[in-house]
Amino acid sequence: MRSNLSQSLYKLGEVVVKYYDAYGEVVAGVGQDENIDNITPEALQKSNEIRKTAEEILLEYAFSISDLKFNSLSAQDQQDANKAATMAMMRTSFTYPEDIDNYAKKQKLNYEDAKILTFGHMALKFFKEEYPLDTDDNIWAEEIVNYSEMKLKASLMDSLNIDDYVASILIDSGFSSIEQIASTNLDQLALMEDFDLEHATILQKRAISIINNQSSQEKLGETDIDTFLNLLHGHNNPLIEGNQNSFEQYINFIKTLSPDFKGHDLGVCASILERVTRSEVQNENKEMLEEIFLQTKWRAMAHVIHLGRLNGIKIKESFKMPKDLHQELIKASIEVVDNFPNNIPYALNPNDDFSRHKEIGVKMVEKISGNIFD
Repeated sequence: MRSNLSQSLYKLGEVVVKYYDAYGEVVAGVGQDENIDNITPEALQKSNEIRKTAEEILLEYAFSISDLKFNSLSAQDQQDANKAATMAMMRTSFTYPEDIDNYAKKQKLNYEDAKILTFGHMALKFFKEEYPLDTDDNIWAEEIVNYSEMKLKASLMDSLNIDDYVASILIDSGFSSIEQIASTNLDQLALMEDFDLEHATILQKRAISIINNQSSQEKLGETDIDTFLNLLHGHNNPLIEGNQNSFEQYINFIKTLSPDFKGHDLGVCASILERVTRSEVQNENKEMLEEIFLQTKWRAMAHVIHLGRLNGIKIKESFKMPKDLHQELIKASIEVVDNFPNNIPYALNPNDDFSRHKEIGVKMVEKISGNIFD
């Protein structure tokens, strides 16, 4: 049951984030002069449709963790619950949680997953303030812990090429990392349920192979961090602070740049995304590099939004924002850097960092145009 609830919380969080972003587009349409005539009917309709879906999922989740059932309520109580869901979603539309980083670090989740779960919990909290529903006070902590276990299982399945059953046995036996599996005595692995020496040997060889591949990766340290920070602040770039306003401010900043500097800024993003994705992060630098990586992904995304608005084209409807867009940008960054400078038709001075990043940015625009826009 907990597994299903965790998936439901994640589902709720996803649609709440989607509504937050859609409502942000409506607010952005009003503009600084606060002229509601600037709002496009399409943006408003999209926002309202997502809100209605979010309200349905919120009600479904809230009553799934309560002894009460929505269908057993009186007509008046159902109406009150619906109003509470509407009020809760309206409150989430202009509230960005401040504790996402803390949850991500504490529960060892990546920022995007922590953000989705935190938004889901925030919507539930607002709903309960509007409609006093009796639910388990520890549900949030339990859901996060359970979601962490789900992520661990998925990670083990993907890394070791094993099925759900084997991953569950590993977790139940106390294994929480590839490193543990690689370093544990082989006889101990063989003692696990439904395991024998042959299965344990195969599993451990896979784990050791993964560790060896990781040890051959480039290690990023303080010097690399200094280099990344200098590149990111080369044009007095503003920070994107995890909210719609600062994201729009960065898009406005991009508008002020010349074409060459736009290309350079996007090229810097691609270069950093490629290096951090492919490198091993040392523990003492992990927190700073995660912040740099997140900042760089949002900056690259701001370039995509700017390009779309500038040319009147839209991101593919099949993309789940921002997760799919971030993944596509990372993929494009790796492909562009891998083929550079063979993918430009002229010789490039290897000591000219500005031109190198600018040309990488130009190639990124080509990838974005072909893979991200309709």
